[in-house]
Amino acid sequence: MAHETSTPAPEAPPRARLARLIAWLGRPRARLLVLLAVALLIGLPALGNGFALDDLLLLGEGARAPGDPQAMFELGPQTPAEVDAWRRDGLYPWWASDALQIRFFRPLSALSHALDLALWPTSTRLMHLHSLAWYLLLVAAAGALYREVLRERDAAPRRAAGLAGLALLVYAIDDAHGANVGWLAARNSAIGGALAIAALLAHVRARSRGWRIGQVLAPAALALALLAAEASIAVLGYFAAYAVVLDPAPSWRRRAAALLPSIAVVVAWLALYRALGYGATGCGLYTDPLADPLGFVAAAITRGALLIGAQLGLPMVVDLVGFIPGASAVAAGLFLALIALVAWILAPLLRRCAAARFFALGMLLAAAAHGTTVPQERYLLLVGVGGAGLVAATIAALAWGELRGRLARALAWLWIVLHVAAPPLLAAPRTTGTSTLHASLERAAAALPQTDAAAPIVLLNAPGDLFALYVPALREAAGAAPRGVHLLYAGAGAITVERPSAAQLVLRAPWLAAPGDRVLRDLGDPLRVGERVDVDGLHIEVLEVDERGAPRAIRVDLSAPLEAGPARWFAWIDGAPRPWAPPAVGESAALAPATWDFATPGAAP
Repeated sequence: MAHETSTPAPEAPPRARLARLIAWLGRPRARLLVLLAVALLIGLPALGNGFALDDLLLLGEGARAPGDPQAMFELGPQTPAEVDAWRRDGLYPWWASDALQIRFFRPLSALSHALDLALWPTSTRLMHLHSLAWYLLLVAAAGALYREVLRERDAAPRRAAGLAGLALLVYAIDDAHGANVGWLAARNSAIGGALAIAALLAHVRARSRGWRIGQVLAPAALALALLAAEASIAVLGYFAAYAVVLDPAPSWRRRAAALLPSIAVVVAWLALYRALGYGATGCGLYTDPLADPLGFVAAAITRGALLIGAQLGLPMVVDLVGFIPGASAVAAGLFLALIALVAWILAPLLRRCAAARFFALGMLLAAAAHGTTVPQERYLLLVGVGGAGLVAATIAALAWGELRGRLARALAWLWIVLHVAAPPLLAAPRTTGTSTLHASLERAAAALPQTDAAAPIVLLNAPGDLFALYVPALREAAGAAPRGVHLLYAGAGAITVERPSAAQLVLRAPWLAAPGDRVLRDLGDPLRVGERVDVDGLHIEVLEVDERGAPRAIRVDLSAPLEAGPARWFAWIDGAPRPWAPPAVGESAALAPATWDFATPGAAP
């Protein structure tokens, strides 16, 4: 009898396997596994982060004013006299604007931190676990929104459930969200985002199912979201997108009327915000849409393009370009071209799929709403709701054989790599990124000697004014004197130091060149030639400015030769401040651009 061999069944093609995966993601068990994956990929690395950067300022304010949690978000001095005192003490550099005031109205987020300080004041792990809980609520709300939006948009309920599950997966494991979990000071975005998505979910159910209580819950949740984070206003982009694309009302008037309660909440919140004196003035990171509407429109286009580019496929770019002079405009132009290309490639899908149009339009409007500030990837929590939905719709169309054109299919496979395969590998380093930068700042601060009243420290340069902002808090946390350091230049440029006399230095450098260098002064408050600032025995005079009013040369006068003291001079060399000897009279010295040292924690500076 002949020996019979069995022929193995042919392996399913990749698209068939992808279709089965999408169908499995539509099951309730899969949603629970997605939440577990989030806890493991993002939550576990976050638990070891400790305090980082703004956490020291925010929680320090909370400890100093335990009866007023809102004071946590009133950062730094609030009057010109206080700004001047901080400059003289080295807590702010000499170019800090007299008009500088940073006060954010986030009472709900402040209460969450006050709860941390009351219940577990010494446990940063429990604080980070608290932040993770808010992110899991945010992810759960996004999953419910995807199911609601897609519930009646596909004739096959299982396909709709699978697409919603895929969108949830893409959104939940997005490594760009890591900073919102791993950085305590960014918790406000997770709280506001969770409440904002809940508001949108209530609105969608009210409009699609006639859920009357949703008409009340939507504006109420939106109000709470705004009291947690100003960035929550971006959710209005999805309210508008729903009215344009998905609202079942046949009349445009009825669709517009449905938006009025939420718009009224935003108007009331803005009025209260202004009446109480909150906001950021004198700071170059923010654009006020009411004070400068044309500037905001331009910023909304360029900054929105950067955020969408980061969301759809260029991670870890946005947070860097803001610190490279001229890079933001170039990157925004490239990203606008890429967005146009993606829209052209996906045009057939967008025409055919109303849900895809809703996700795309909502993402565009939400990104534009973030034009009020310099873009960072931690602002992608709401932008990513539409971004993940659009990516999922594209990948699902590929799996179901509905994606037309080679370019569209190539884009879908690229997005599978970028949004499904890569995030688990990037989640841990992205979640701990803020902690890594904090460790670099700690090493740099440790390279400075203990400050005392008789010997002020003068630091010629630093990679950014982040060092000026955080070094006093870092030194205080390390047990050193909290007094600051007199920083003469911050930014990515090289500097030239000239010595015309024994008691004089002339510094030439590009101050305020990049958006990220303007934390402490807005270009709307220009410096002028001849303007003088006196700080701790240093008499600083502006010698040259560019057409924007940003300094290009300053003179530093002392009452005695530099070698006679009492100031101790440092320059940023090889990733940290080092003792620096001034050039001889009549000579000059060049300093290379300062850079952060991202060596492993614990490495010697």
